Amino acid sequence: RRAIRMINAMDPPPRFVCVCGDLIDMEYTFEERKGYKDGFGSKEECDAVQDRQNEDFQEVWSHLREDVAICCLCGNHDVGNRPTPTSIQRYKDAFGDEYLAFWVNGTYNIVLNNVLFVDPSGAREIFDKQLVWLEDRLKYAQEHDAKMIFVFGHHPWFLYDENETP
Repeated sequence: RRAIRMINAMDPPPRFVCVCGDLIDMEYTFEERKGYKDGFGSKEECDAVQDRQNEDFQEVWSHLREDVAICCLCGNHDVGNRPTPTSIQRYKDAFGDEYLAFWVNGTYNIVLNNVLFVDPSGAREIFDKQLVWLEDRLKYAQEHDAKMIFVFGHHPWFLYDENETP
């Protein structure tokens, strides 16, 4: 809420704000791995909590001034450490596409579901489709003379050196 008040007070306002994942803190596989020990008895209970957290996030951010766009990325707490088509669809139902691109002031902005880059095994087809899309978007931005290309993701690409081994 404090961040939204600060953004709303900016003059001039930003063109958009980006929330880089972990919009919520309940993705059932975290509880499943612990054996549902923290008071949750089932996936259904976890899903109900996730739905309430999604609604809370949307309500809080609904107070962002109308002339500032919000761009949300999924994080591992939104789609799991090993995203699946089901977990990705739950995210999409609440927040929209998990990867997308848009122009702002001559810059091309690419939003990725890079949780899939960590472990694509649960949604290989979606991961492969996103990679093809990414290559296409990078070519498109270059062909249309983007001043800069920004790529947003939840997980950092590296911690200390761009050539480090994962």
